[in-house]
Amino acid sequence: MKKVITYGTFDLFHQGHYNIIKRAKDLGDYLIVGVTSESYDIERGKLNVRDSLLTRIENVRKTGLADEIIVEEYQGQKINDVIKYNIDTLVVGSDWRGKFDYLKNYCNVVYLERTKNISSTQIREETNQIFRIGIITDNQDDGDMISETRFVSGLHVESVFSEDPENAKKFCDTFELDSWHDSMDSFLDCVDLVYIHTPISTRYAYARQALMKKKYVICDGPATLLHWQQEDLLQLAGKNQVVMVDKIVLAYLRAFTQLVWLLRGGLIGSILNVSCSISSREYESDDMTSMLAVSIFVVLKLLGLSCLSVSKTPLYDEDGRMVYQQIFLHFPNSIGTIQVGTAAGSTSKMEVIGTRGRVMIPDNWWHMGYFEAMVEGSPTLKRYSFNFEGSGLRYLLQEMMIMIHDHRTECSRIFNRESSKIVELIEELQQKATNNLWYQTNLAAKGFGLCEGRRNTCSKEAWQQSVQKGHYLLETGLQQTSDGKWVLRGSTWARAAGQKLEPGKIPNEKEFLSLPYYGSMTPLSLEDLLDLLQENPDCFVMLRGSCKETDDVTNQYGAIVQLAKKKNALNVLQRLIPEVYRASMLYTLLGLYPFSNYLYSVVGERTMSGYEKIAAFCQKTHIPVALLSMKHWNTSIQRVFSDHGILVYLSGVADPAMRDTLHTQGVYGFLCD
Repeated sequence: MKKVITYGTFDLFHQGHYNIIKRAKDLGDYLIVGVTSESYDIERGKLNVRDSLLTRIENVRKTGLADEIIVEEYQGQKINDVIKYNIDTLVVGSDWRGKFDYLKNYCNVVYLERTKNISSTQIREETNQIFRIGIITDNQDDGDMISETRFVSGLHVESVFSEDPENAKKFCDTFELDSWHDSMDSFLDCVDLVYIHTPISTRYAYARQALMKKKYVICDGPATLLHWQQEDLLQLAGKNQVVMVDKIVLAYLRAFTQLVWLLRGGLIGSILNVSCSISSREYESDDMTSMLAVSIFVVLKLLGLSCLSVSKTPLYDEDGRMVYQQIFLHFPNSIGTIQVGTAAGSTSKMEVIGTRGRVMIPDNWWHMGYFEAMVEGSPTLKRYSFNFEGSGLRYLLQEMMIMIHDHRTECSRIFNRESSKIVELIEELQQKATNNLWYQTNLAAKGFGLCEGRRNTCSKEAWQQSVQKGHYLLETGLQQTSDGKWVLRGSTWARAAGQKLEPGKIPNEKEFLSLPYYGSMTPLSLEDLLDLLQENPDCFVMLRGSCKETDDVTNQYGAIVQLAKKKNALNVLQRLIPEVYRASMLYTLLGLYPFSNYLYSVVGERTMSGYEKIAAFCQKTHIPVALLSMKHWNTSIQRVFSDHGILVYLSGVADPAMRDTLHTQGVYGFLCD
């Protein structure tokens, strides 16, 4: 008689569990099923088990497939069971592949592939408690999500999305998922919870799409580098009765929770300094922003949100890459210090100094399993130790399941105000580092400026002339030719063509490049513009488009983003300033790419109530500048925008003396030749 044994928790028993037992039964004549005990599940970090041991055993018995059911109670029991029951074949899931190869000396070991195409809807109907996870990624790294969900009941990783279909398919095959997608709509339709594991430049757009579809979101932190975008995501989550959390695992660890409680309770007296140092050699990512976010979180959790000021000192290597930075956060009676580095000599540790002692966590403090305290009056260090398993993500997932079942709309481990403050401080640090906000200049060169007696040429020569004069804020229009190419222009086709084209006719690229209007000057394509921005890192460009409908916005800016990706030039998009004409246009843009800068171009509005709405919208979405035509401006309109903290630029003011007068009336800047 051929004996087979398999093991599992079998919590929330569903069709997938049945299939595993059935396939194991088919491999022999006598099947033994081991069901894990509650104590063993806790010991190995299996969290959130819903059914009791008796219920799980009964569910296995009801299949009629198990000839014998035993309880798995301790680590290392499998080898004893194989010997004790004279087992011929051990059956385990393929996600444990290789882990039990040592048992091949005693029996045959079979790793069963995951049963695909088990409908999560079917599982949900059977258990009413299974939530489907989908992963958004641009590579083959799952961020530990798939391995860690094995230890949290009620979760099932089902799908993957990637803009690259080959990447999505390979990921799906590698991790034996049910489906892959390169369409966000189809992906979001088949999941309940989304994990966003992509570069920071794409996280905001993905998170917003998921929240709009009322999906729960876990996002590599931070989700964005702009405070208003973080606020937008958190408000959208609350509005749609879901939760969005940053993947800061530390917040969910028992050791850290206990540390916060003890320090706030006065373990070492009043806190004077919280110091965190973190090295990419030990952290799971070399993304400095991610390392900075988790460090700022610790400081805020221990010192509160009343940060008075923040400053940093960065150090760069010979290639201009930042390899180390030291940050200081000043509070009323304490200070936070953060050291973040990618250099070989960087180290990782955390220390909290108080009036009556100090607490130390050496090495990987973001995976805190213990901490040590030296308290005044005590001759020895006191060590506080706690269970920590895996990468720690399972503890976040456990908390997420609690929030889902309790219908919460805010995480109590990282409050919304804390999450928002983290991004606010990172944004402030970035602004201080660049010290080059585009609206610090009050003169923008329309059409790249007057050149060779011609206005609005948007030519290479006009660009060069303006930059040589010290004008680093330039403006251009963007238009698609009849053969689908994107080119820069500052006036109508007919005028630029010297009336040689029929009014309303759109030239092809060849016709555009040979228009007599340019004379000896060089017309530019969109690709040329991206090249110029790469060559001139101090320049910003206001981008005026021909976007009357949502499809126009998607077409135009989608082309910009795709070309930037192709040229490996996404960084220059942070210095493009799309002109927004209405609220819906901004939200369409946000779904395409998280541009850092926007400008509201006021077109067609003639009522004070309309100006009020526009100014309020700019204030809400942190659009700093509104552009108006001089002929539609007056001091009352100026007051509306000033009251909302919005800077006003005017077009159509050529006279320098007039510009000086308008400055005294509150106008900040001008768009002129």
